[in-house]
Amino acid sequence: FRQKLVLINMSSLLAILLSTNLVNSAQITGWVYADNWFELYFNGEKVATDTIESIPNNAMYVDFTAPAEGSYSFAFLAQDNSNASTGLEQRMDGAGALTGDWCIGNGGITIALSDG
Repeated sequence: FRQKLVLINMSSLLAILLSTNLVNSAQITGWVYADNWFELYFNGEKVATDTIESIPNNAMYVDFTAPAEGSYSFAFLAQDNSNASTGLEQRMDGAGALTGDWCIGNGGITIALSDG
């Protein structure tokens, strides 16, 4: 995909796999936004790990080398929580204040990659 943008949205903790045929590519660059944390795999190898382990949500620049031809696979491990022991987030009220209760996160990932 020459100068093509790939956008992926995910909820909660999950991993997905995408296959795309990219032609004449060598360097893949872009941004990953995660709520709250992620690992990015390319062709079965980890190429990026979010540098902030949980809170806050953040965007991270990624840059990795890819074969010039062939099918490419992207996989994500995403985690949305503020408590690593329980995997839960603190619940907020309508005004955005923490209530003291815990709930399952509503995480997501958006990724934008380019080979040019």
